[in-house]
Amino acid sequence: MQNLLELIPYHTKAYERQPDATIHVLYPKFQIKLFKWLLQYLKNPFFHIRLDPLGSAVWEAIDGQKNVAQISEVVGNQLQTTIDEAWQLRVAKFIEHLYRGDLIHFQNLKKP
Repeated sequence: MQNLLELIPYHTKAYERQPDATIHVLYPKFQIKLFKWLLQYLKNPFFHIRLDPLGSAVWEAIDGQKNVAQISEVVGNQLQTTIDEAWQLRVAKFIEHLYRGDLIHFQNLKKP
């Protein structure tokens, strides 16, 4: 079993930076190839997943080179928060949610 803090995440979905410095992750409305042709006829073919300031800071820190521990440190320093084990777990849990939602993947994840 791998330690989540050692994994290196990268984005799998496009995103937009909003004027208020938050992030909207763009998630396609149709994932099934049979319905993808419908995307061209929709006014907006994406769901907008709005991230709060913490989530936006984590999203922007994900660059495909830093591991989760380094990301939690960067975001903690940026938000001027005490970086301790609880903080790392909070950031790691959020990154785990992003992974389960198929918004990110990990470069060095070993499949069982």
